[in-house]
Amino acid sequence: MRKILLTVIAIFCLFSFLNAYDKSDLEKLLKTQYCIGGDLSDADLEKANLEGADLSNADLPESDLTKSNLKGGNIQ
Repeated sequence: MRKILLTVIAIFCLFSFLNAYDKSDLEKLLKTQYCIGGDLSDADLEKANLEGADLSNADLPESDLTKSNLKGGNIQ
């Protein structure tokens, strides 16, 4: 049973790592409001002020944009 549990935990950690955002892309976005083509998959952007931000071609699956300010931003 313990071996199965450790295997499940290892698989979960691997998939979490593979789906994680690029920390440098997130930092760049928050500092400059630009992240063109960046990897923000699974990033926590809840309540972020992204007014006027350019996220053109950014990878955003599973990103939390709940209550974020995207006014005037480009997320195409």
